[in-house]
Amino acid sequence: MSNLWIGLELAGSLLGSIIAWISGAKASRLLYSGSAERLHRKSRKLLVWTVLCTLPSLVSLFAILMSSVKSDTLFGADRILLHLPLIGVPLLALWLVTAPGAWRLWKQTKKLSGCPLPLEVRRHSAAPGLIVPFQALALNGVAVCYFSIVPPVPWSFTRATVSLLIFGLTALALWKLHDKRLERVIRSNAALASASGHTDFAPALREYRPRFNGAFAPYSASDTNIRGHHPK
Repeated sequence: MSNLWIGLELAGSLLGSIIAWISGAKASRLLYSGSAERLHRKSRKLLVWTVLCTLPSLVSLFAILMSSVKSDTLFGADRILLHLPLIGVPLLALWLVTAPGAWRLWKQTKKLSGCPLPLEVRRHSAAPGLIVPFQALALNGVAVCYFSIVPPVPWSFTRATVSLLIFGLTALALWKLHDKRLERVIRSNAALASASGHTDFAPALREYRPRFNGAFAPYSASDTNIRGHHPK
C-alpha cells in the first residue's frame, strides 16, 4: 500500500511540475501581450492553468499525508517535514498571490477593450507574484520526486532545514529576478512618457496624424490640380 502512495506522490509531483513550468512561462509572457484584448484573454487562461496546476499537486499532498500515516516514524517525518512544505507552500502562494493577481488583471483589462494598455496594467502584468509561485512549484515538484526516489537517510532535521532553505533562497532569487524586470518596465515606460509627453504611443500618434495630414494638404491639393490640368 505504501508503494501505491509513493507512486501517486511521484506522479502528482511530476505532472504538477510540468504544468507549473508551462504556466510560469505563459505568465512571464503576459507583459508582451500588446493589446488589452489579448491580455484579457491570457489572464483568464492563467486562472485555468492555476486550477490545472492545483489538481495534481493536491493528489501529491494527499499521497504524502497517507504515506506518512501508513509508514514508520522516520519515514513519516521525511514526508511531513520535507515533502509537504515543498509542495504546500508554493501551492498556497499560488492561490493567495497569483490567482487574485490574475483575477484583478482580468477585471482591469475587461474595461479596456479597444484602448491602449495603461502603465499600471503593464506593471501588474509583469508582477513577480504572477510568475514565481508557478516556477517555485515546478522546481519543488522535481525536488520532491528526487527525495522520493533517494530519501535522505539517515533522517536529520538539519539536512531537511538546509534543503528547505536552499529552495526558499531559489524562490527568492527568482522573485528578485522578475522584480528587476518590473523595474526595467517602469523605467522604460517613464522614459517614454517623459520623452513623448504621453504614456502610450497610440494617443500621441492619433494626435499627431491630423497635423501631419494638414501639413501636406496643400501639396495634395496642388497635385490634384496638376493631374486635373494634364494635357490629354
